[in-house]
Amino acid sequence: MIDQAEAARAGHAGNGHSARVLVLEGTDYASCLLREAGADRGLVVISPRDPRGALDRLPDDGWDAAVLHLPLPRTPGDDLLSRLETLGPDRKRRVVFLAGEITRPETRRLLTRVGRPYLTPPVEPAELLDLVLRVANGSGEEG
Repeated sequence: MIDQAEAARAGHAGNGHSARVLVLEGTDYASCLLREAGADRGLVVISPRDPRGALDRLPDDGWDAAVLHLPLPRTPGDDLLSRLETLGPDRKRRVVFLAGEITRPETRRLLTRVGRPYLTPPVEPAELLDLVLRVANGSGEEG
């Protein structure tokens, strides 16, 4: 069995495979940062072109962590929140946010209700990678 801290340093999920990260965003900001920072660790970044349609993929088991870069285009915060609330506790714990417009009341409400870790851009690639790998390994903050 792989130690979680060792797995995070290596860029693996706790099950020994390369961590798979689902990135939902309207730009390529987070996906580019993660590809850059995780290239030497074998990180797999899944970045669908249509973030709204990709919300349907959140319940899938094909990712170890998900990064949602707020605001998502054409996706009201309430719609996003209701989709997140349908996730099981394990899936929900593996979601983190980049909050581009933290001063928007809708964004603050969503982050407060979901209770998951978030970063505000600009972020260092290593900082985002560290957070993503911690939640992929189940050692991120509880939400």
